[in-house]
Amino acid sequence: MRTKLYAAMIKLGLDPVLILDHRKPLKLKLDNVLLALGLDLDDVQWDHRPPIQQRVWDPVKRDTVPPANAAGYLEPVVGSTHSDRTDGPKTKAVARGDKTEIAKTKRLAAAHKKFVGTILAKDEKKQSSRSIPSRPFPQGRSSFRKRQK
Repeated sequence: MRTKLYAAMIKLGLDPVLILDHRKPLKLKLDNVLLALGLDLDDVQWDHRPPIQQRVWDPVKRDTVPPANAAGYLEPVVGSTHSDRTDGPKTKAVARGDKTEIAKTKRLAAAHKKFVGTILAKDEKKQSSRSIPSRPFPQGRSSFRKRQK
């Protein structure tokens, strides 16, 4: 809840230090900030920008970079806007939603991994044996004609 409130306040340009007033519950503060943004409280959804699956994984911190629920990367949006961002527009002529981009990234990563494997296999093959065996020079008469004077 606190993260969502931070995100909404950042979007409004307010200082998140205002949250430190413990006399009012966080839910009330969040509702007030969302109303100040002009959003309907029943239709608000939280959108991650960039999407979590498109973030880089940090194995040391065991979290994404930026962190999954960082306040600066959560955005309160109306439900229909969120579905358009996630699934793409209703017309599928040019579907550019998050799901389409994630699937494309996975396909490209798989193709790149296969390509790198092919290149490495070729390098190992070249190092292990010669591709063209050497042949000795012919002994005896030369097949070139001598110059006539």
